[in-house]
Amino acid sequence: MMRWLLGSFGFLLAVSLVTGCNHQCFLPKSDYNAPSTLLSAAQEADYSIGTHPFTELTASPPTVMAPDRPPRYLSLQEAIAIALENGTASTRTLQGANGPGSGLFDINMFSTPPLTGAQIGNLASFTDNIRVLSLNSAISGADIEGALSRFDAAWITSSTWTSTDNLLQGLNSFQNGESAVFQSGIVKALASGGFASVSFVQNYQLLSQPPTGTFTILNPLYTSQLQIGFEQPLLRNFGTRINQMLGGITTPVTGIGVPGQFANLYGTRQSQALQAGSIVASDGILIARLRFDQQRADFERVMQGLVLQVEVAYWNLYNAYGQLYSFEESLRVAHRAWMIAHAQMVSGKISAADYWPVRGQFEDFRTQRATALGLVLDNERNLRFIIGLLAEDGSRLVPVTPPTLAHLEPEWTAAMRDALTLRPELVMARDNLRLAQMNLEVAENFLKPDVRFAAQYVPQGFGTTLQGRGLLTTLTDPTQPSNALQSLASGHFANWTIGLTATVPLGFRL
Repeated sequence: MMRWLLGSFGFLLAVSLVTGCNHQCFLPKSDYNAPSTLLSAAQEADYSIGTHPFTELTASPPTVMAPDRPPRYLSLQEAIAIALENGTASTRTLQGANGPGSGLFDINMFSTPPLTGAQIGNLASFTDNIRVLSLNSAISGADIEGALSRFDAAWITSSTWTSTDNLLQGLNSFQNGESAVFQSGIVKALASGGFASVSFVQNYQLLSQPPTGTFTILNPLYTSQLQIGFEQPLLRNFGTRINQMLGGITTPVTGIGVPGQFANLYGTRQSQALQAGSIVASDGILIARLRFDQQRADFERVMQGLVLQVEVAYWNLYNAYGQLYSFEESLRVAHRAWMIAHAQMVSGKISAADYWPVRGQFEDFRTQRATALGLVLDNERNLRFIIGLLAEDGSRLVPVTPPTLAHLEPEWTAAMRDALTLRPELVMARDNLRLAQMNLEVAENFLKPDVRFAAQYVPQGFGTTLQGRGLLTTLTDPTQPSNALQSLASGHFANWTIGLTATVPLGFRL
């Protein structure tokens, strides 16, 4: 057993070493930690971060007069990986003045317009960082949960105690005293557009001077009720599909299926949740899912543009290094020719007219070399901005991935089919068409009259106490228990109500 354990441990150790050696980290630790160290850990509670700059100062960038820095060899795969972690991929960059696919970063300052309405809850619309843009789909996914929350059950409980002390005259003897009401119930919106409710109501009454004689009453009096209700639209807002498209809030209207006090509190909860901004979406479930699909397609579009920008910027830098190498080689040849021509002019073998064109050619190549060096620095800085690196970190990016040359003959039918199926812009356009169809169904739904069926069954019990197993001696029925809860369980008293309500618009201008 010991030998087997040692062998298993050795095998696992060897596997871990092999996998550890093959691990490749595309993002240096300093670059990975840089975004998180700019802000405090509890930035949601630190209101001082907006009062002063929190971006650290960087070193001075290189120039053509001082371009030397240690090389940092960068492959195309690593550049794309870094860009996917912390790149810049907003529509401002992808569709700026340079056009998509230019590989150039838009250096204009990003402007944030005043926030109004739902924009306050979606600040991701005013950023150009891929780490924030990736959260747009998550926001839309949370909006789906907000749309579904319309069908969440609500537990509503209230308790009141009232003392009445009025001048005694006439029927005031039935009012003076103390009364209390405790009610607790659950209201659930149904997928078909209706409502169901179950509630318990406990009433208590203790009159200070109850009437006597013929009007003898129970005092104190406990009334226990179990209310079971149901309300269902029959025409407008009827069915699962239309309720998946309806936005806003829905509340009970009959007062039968859901008792009035519970209906009011439930409607208040729905309204307050809807007024909380974008925390609870006002769209229907299907529409919220469509918006999620659109956000996902839009993020895919941004990602495709980002990868295209990185590739173009990478090959621009690669090309700039090639031009620099070409001009440096030409400059070396021109410098050699200039030195020979200078020696020949000094020795009198050639005239000044033959010497100065050679000197001019050298100076021309020198200028071209400086221009190519400036182009390298500009393209490197542009690539840094796109993939999200600092403008200056003490190293120079050197592309090491060679271009792949392969013969390609595109097939028109397959390319067109892929474009019509996979292009994110066309996916978003088709989603807009589906959204218009759903809005039309919602509009047609409101042409129907609002007819609702409601029913309520209320078993109840009466007594002078809430405990014990005594009997009421003041009633004609000697078997009636004095415990109100026991009377409720006996099912001796029960009320029921059924009803229809209809609201028909006179005209359809709305």
